Amino acid sequence: MKEISEIIGFDLGHGETAISKVSVHKNEDPQMLEIFGKKSQITAIGQHPVTGKVVIGEVATKLQGVKMLDIGFKTADLSQEEARTSIHQFFKAVVDYLIEKNTIRGEKDSFYVVGCPSAWNTMPFQGDTLLEAYQKVLQNDDDIHLKVVPESRAAFMQAREGGLLTIGELSNNVLVIDLGSSTTDLTLVKGGRGHQPFDFGIPLGAAMIDEGILNHSLDLSINKDRRDLRKVFKDRRDLKAKCLIACREAKEAYFNQSEDFADQPIVKLVDVGGIYTFRAQVDRKMIEKVISERLDAYNKRSWKDTLRFLLKETRQKMEEENLMAKTLLFTGGASRMDFVRQITRSVFPEKEIRIIADAEPAFAIAKGLTYVGRWDLRTQEFMSVIDTFCAMELPDIIRQHEPALIDAIVPVIIDNVMELGVKKGLEEWRKGRLKTLSEVQPYAENIASTWLESDDCAEKIYNACKRWFEPVRRDLVYNTDQICKKYYLPTGSLNIAPQLSLNDLKFALNTKSSDLLEGIAGLVVLVVSIVFASLLGGGGMALLISGPIGWILGFILALPLAGFVGDMTKEWISSWDMPRFIRNRVFSDTDIEKVIHSKSNRAQLEKNIRNKLAENEESFREMTDSLTRQLQKGLHDKADEVRILVH
Repeated sequence: MKEISEIIGFDLGHGETAISKVSVHKNEDPQMLEIFGKKSQITAIGQHPVTGKVVIGEVATKLQGVKMLDIGFKTADLSQEEARTSIHQFFKAVVDYLIEKNTIRGEKDSFYVVGCPSAWNTMPFQGDTLLEAYQKVLQNDDDIHLKVVPESRAAFMQAREGGLLTIGELSNNVLVIDLGSSTTDLTLVKGGRGHQPFDFGIPLGAAMIDEGILNHSLDLSINKDRRDLRKVFKDRRDLKAKCLIACREAKEAYFNQSEDFADQPIVKLVDVGGIYTFRAQVDRKMIEKVISERLDAYNKRSWKDTLRFLLKETRQKMEEENLMAKTLLFTGGASRMDFVRQITRSVFPEKEIRIIADAEPAFAIAKGLTYVGRWDLRTQEFMSVIDTFCAMELPDIIRQHEPALIDAIVPVIIDNVMELGVKKGLEEWRKGRLKTLSEVQPYAENIASTWLESDDCAEKIYNACKRWFEPVRRDLVYNTDQICKKYYLPTGSLNIAPQLSLNDLKFALNTKSSDLLEGIAGLVVLVVSIVFASLLGGGGMALLISGPIGWILGFILALPLAGFVGDMTKEWISSWDMPRFIRNRVFSDTDIEKVIHSKSNRAQLEKNIRNKLAENEESFREMTDSLTRQLQKGLHDKADEVRILVH
C-alpha cells in the first residue's frame, strides 16, 4: 500500500451518508467532502427516469419520476440480492462522483475505510463474519484499497483526536454507545482496543422512531387521506420512503430547536404521486407517544424502555467483570435526542461518570474512519520501523558497548580481591595468626572465593553493570526518541530502561535462575555466574592470586633489615616463622597499603583476571546476545503498548 496518499472515511449509514478525507503523510484534521453541495446526504439510490443512470442522495428522493428508489438498504441480511446490489451501486456511485469532481484521487491513491455496526465484527454469515461479507459486497470485483471497521472504533478515534477524551480517559475504560438509524451498538474500549464480550448491538435505531412518527401522523386530522395513504404505502415502497424522510427531517428539526418551542408542531409536507399530500407532524406529545409505545419487536417494551434495559444490562455486566467505564461516549445522529441523555444519566447517575458526545455527531464516524485508516497505515509503518531497529541497530548498540562491560567488572574484582583477600592475609601474617608467608596465599584465596559467592559481590557487580548499562540506555533513548518524533509520540514513550531491585537479583542468584529476571537483571545474574565460573573453576583463584608472595618477598628483600635476613633465599623466607617484632618492624600498615595499591601489582592481577575472563568470551557473547533479545522483546512490547498514540 505504499502508493496510498489519502484516506477516505466512508460513513455509509442506514439513514444518511457522510464522507471525509485526510492525507496519509500529513498530521492534519479530516476534511468533510460535499456531495451535491452538502456534507451529509440521504442514503438513497434510484434510477434516472430518462437516462437510466444511477442517481443518489437527495436527488434520488426528489427527482420526479425516479425509478427503483431504495432507501434504508444497509442491512445485516445480506442474503437479500436487492440490498447487496443497492449497497454496492450506492458506494460506487458516490466514489465515482467524488473522483469526477476531483475531490478524491481514486485508483490506487485512495484507501477507503467504511464503517459498520460493531456487532457485525463477530456475527457469522455464510462462513465469514458479517463484517467480512459486507466488505466483499462493497468491493465486489473492483481493484481498490478498502477496509471495513467497526463504527465504535471510529467514534473512539474521533473522540481521541478531537480532544473529547483526556490522556487518563484514553487509558481507562470507555463505553462507546453508537445510536444509529437501524441499530444501537455498545463497545467497551480500553487503550483503543475492544473488550470481549462488550462489543454487541441490537436493532434499536432512530429509523424506528421515524416509522412511529409516520404511523401516528396518519392518525392526525391533518392527514385526511390517511386510508388511501396507507394503501399507497403498502404498495409503493418508494413513496413511503419519501414520507419517512420527511418524518426524519421533522424529528431532527424538533430536537435541534430550543426547548421553549417543544410544544409547537413542526410539519413537513410530501407530495405523494401527484394525488395525495402527506403531512409529518412532530411535537413533544408526538415524540413521547412514539418512544413510549409498546412494540412487539422489543418484547412489548417501548423504545425508551428498551434503551434503558440495554444500558442497565451493560452496566451490570461491566460491574460483574470489574470493567466499569468512567466515560460514556455517544455517537450517531440519534444521540442528539435529549431523552437519550436523560435515560443514560438515570442508569449511570454517578458524578464521576462523564457522558460526552461529539459536537457534530453526523460527521463523527466519517472523521473517525479517516483517523482509523491513517492510524492503521502509520502503525504498520511504525511497527516495521521498530522491527528494523530491533534487528539492525539495537544489536549494534550492544556490541559497541561490549568491551566496556569487562572494563566495568575488572576493577570491582581487583579492589575486593586486594582489600578483602591479600590485605587481610598480610594483616593476619603480621599479627602472627599466620605463621609463614606461604600461608598468606591460600588464606587470601579462600577469602576471595567466599566473597565471589557473597551477596556483597553480587551487589558490587550489580552496581558495575548498572553503570555500564547507563550509556547503553542513553543510546537507546536517543535512537528511540527519534522514532517517537517521527510518529508524534511523546518523548520517552519507547523508554525500556529496565528496573532492578537488589533483592530480586539476590533471589535470582540464590535460585540459580536468570529466567526470573529480564534485561539488566538477567545480565547481572549471568555476569556473576560467568565471573564465578571463570575465577573459581579449575584452580582459577590459585592462578589468579599468584603474585602476593612474590610482591611481599620483593618488598622485604628491598628493605634495610640490618642483617635479619642476610643471604636467605626467597623460599626459605616464605616458610620462615619470622619473629613478630621483625614482622612489625619491616612491614607496617603503610607498607601493606603500598603493596595493595602498587600499580604494577594491580596491573599483574588485572592481567590475570582479564585472561581468565577471556577464556569465557563465548559465554559473554551469549550473555550480551541474551540481553539484546530481552531488550528487543521489551521494545516490541512497549511499541505495541503505545501504538494507540501514533499519529
